[in-house]
Amino acid sequence: MNKISKLISIVICLSLVITLFFQFPNKTEAVTTKDFHVLEDSNEKYVISQEQDGVTGILTLNKKTVEISYQTEEIGSEGEKVSKDYEVDLQTLLNDNLDVTFKDTKDDKKYEVNSEDIQASFAFVIPIGIAIGAVLLEHLLALGLAVTVVGVTYIAYSEFIKRKDNKHNHFIAYRDKDKPHLFIGKGISRANAVKRLAQKKDTWSTSKSNAQSIAKAASPIGKVIGAEIDKKGKNKHYHYHPVYKLKGKYERTGAHAFFGAPR
Repeated sequence: MNKISKLISIVICLSLVITLFFQFPNKTEAVTTKDFHVLEDSNEKYVISQEQDGVTGILTLNKKTVEISYQTEEIGSEGEKVSKDYEVDLQTLLNDNLDVTFKDTKDDKKYEVNSEDIQASFAFVIPIGIAIGAVLLEHLLALGLAVTVVGVTYIAYSEFIKRKDNKHNHFIAYRDKDKPHLFIGKGISRANAVKRLAQKKDTWSTSKSNAQSIAKAASPIGKVIGAEIDKKGKNKHYHYHPVYKLKGKYERTGAHAFFGAPR
């Protein structure tokens, strides 16, 4: 059981303890990723849902804006249908780590879920709908569809390439040694792409010439190494490295200016 699954189990168990202690009518059982449903998988969106104890959670990954939204549907105290919309402030969704805050757009109440803090306490109990949201995020991660690093979300290249974006030639990118493919984020200007490479972060560009151009601009001496591709493994992209000079030798920076489809 990874950190996220352990965290969710603790949340559900605590919810059950409090439910029984106060004799609330709704009982909760463990929420797992086994019973989710894919509602939409188009070029624009990936929408999944899961139901537990009369509460349905619906998570939407917008492939164009690279944003995640969440809503729940449940039955109110008088039998009426109640829908809630949440803003999703996702800081980390990577490997076994989850750090997310769900904010109810109606009353601004916030619910934090953090896999690094799995100490059981009554103050940590969250509604079943929020626990479902955490499970659905874990599903995105398990399928390799998305990762979030320092508050920035990236989607798998295979999903990114389905969408249409004629406004940008450059995009932020992220590599994870534990994932078999590249992740792509939002589109950025050429100036910001150069700045990102200079900060030793990765980019993806729509063409070889676009990638070479920003890599040269990010090099303090206007030179690059490449185009090259890693020989080990599949789903690798050709890329350039900005170059700097150190003690008379040319050295590549840690940044990658990726381009094109994987090989």
